[in-house]
Amino acid sequence: MRNVEIEITYVTPENYWREFFARMRNDARFVKHESQYDEYYSPVHRDFLKPAENGGHVDEWLSIRERGGKSKINYKDWTGDDKLSCKELESTISDAENMRAIFDIIGMKKIITVKKERDIFMLGDFEIAMDYCEGLGYFIEIEVKGEFETIDSAKDALLKFSSSQSLDKFPVDKKGYAMLLIERELERRKTN
Repeated sequence: MRNVEIEITYVTPENYWREFFARMRNDARFVKHESQYDEYYSPVHRDFLKPAENGGHVDEWLSIRERGGKSKINYKDWTGDDKLSCKELESTISDAENMRAIFDIIGMKKIITVKKERDIFMLGDFEIAMDYCEGLGYFIEIEVKGEFETIDSAKDALLKFSSSQSLDKFPVDKKGYAMLLIERELERRKTN
C-alpha cells in the first residue's frame, strides 16, 4: 500500500478532546508534539477548488509543509466516495522560500494557510493525531500505520478501531482543514 494514506478525522468538542488526550497519555505511546504550518496551492490553469464551486469535493491538494524546521512538498489525490484513502506523494525540500518562488513563477496560486498544533500517539496499528487547528477548533485524526493485506481490510480495521474508541459518535470531516478554512472565510465575506 505504498503512497496510500488511510485515515479518518473526527470533529470533537474541546471537552471531549481534552478527555481523549488524557486517555491517550495513559493508554498510548506518545510520539511527539509538532507545530505545523501548511500552505496550500492550486495551479492557475487547473483550479483544484473548481469542484467545490458546484457543491462537490476538492479531490486534489498541493502544499508546502513546515514541521520543526524541515520542509516538504506534499500532493494528495483523494479517491473513492468514502474519503478514507488517498494517493499521497511527499518529498523533502531544502528551501521552502525557493519552492514558493518557483510556484509563483510557474503559476501556482496560494489559496490558504493552515496552522495547527498536533500531538501524535501510537496505539496498536494506528497513529492518533490530536489536533488543534487555528480558526477551526479540535480534531482527532486516526491513520493506519500497520500492515494490512488490502486497502479495504485497512479501512475496516480503521473504522472498527474508531468505534472501539467511541469516536464514531462524532462528525467525520471529509473536507480537510484547508477546505473548512476556505468555507469559513467565504461565509465571513458574505456576512460583511
